[in-house]
Amino acid sequence: MVTRCFRQRKGGFVMSQHGQLIRLKRAGRDGEPLWAYRYRVGGRGSKRVQRGRFASERDAAEALERELERLRREQRVSRSLTVAELVEAYLAQHDVDPVTIEKLRWLLGKAVASFGDRPVGELRSQEIAAWRIALSHRATGSTPPRRCGRCSRARCSGG
Repeated sequence: MVTRCFRQRKGGFVMSQHGQLIRLKRAGRDGEPLWAYRYRVGGRGSKRVQRGRFASERDAAEALERELERLRREQRVSRSLTVAELVEAYLAQHDVDPVTIEKLRWLLGKAVASFGDRPVGELRSQEIAAWRIALSHRATGSTPPRRCGRCSRARCSGG
């Protein structure tokens, strides 16, 4: 966890190699101190992101750790890598029986058929969720719920 590598610094904030925890000057409704974290996206001279109003130092540290892990995962996958290329790279490094590889290739082939030539960085979670729902409805033979034409949500009052 990130908190283990922090040192107390003058001014009420704590430093780590990849981010800072800051005790905010304003207190919460109950008078307890509020905490925030900040980090730089691309090192010195780059944009600094700050998120705050955590109830405890621990909550802020855990949120910072989750955010830094998300950034690390994002940096490992090239944004220009297509879904088909990602699947091939995944299968190439997967050290299991050939039967398992073939089953994975078959299962992941459904994603490749839908998103194969699209860069991974362009996919949105809503697209993937809609695809998964449609896939499960095809497998069970049921019909998916009607979707709103404006926002793509089920049961929306927007029409």
